[in-house]
Amino acid sequence: MRKEGIGRDDWPDENWPKVRKADILVVGTPLWLGEESSLCRVVIERLYAHSAETNADGQYVFYGKTGGCIVTGNKDGIKHAR
Repeated sequence: MRKEGIGRDDWPDENWPKVRKADILVVGTPLWLGEESSLCRVVIERLYAHSAETNADGQYVFYGKTGGCIVTGNKDGIKHAR
């Protein structure tokens, strides 16, 4: 992303190393009309981009990790969370 003109991208240098080291990741987002926040969507896409990586034992990088989500919203949005 830095190559294409964005001034700052904290994911590769600051955020991804912390996420990779963590055993548990919980993502929170509001839900409005069935859609998560744009920041949550970016996190999901960044995580997905790493899903094919493997660790030193040849296991997928998320092997043995736990994930969860916290969703808030009104009756129009929260009922669409799955």
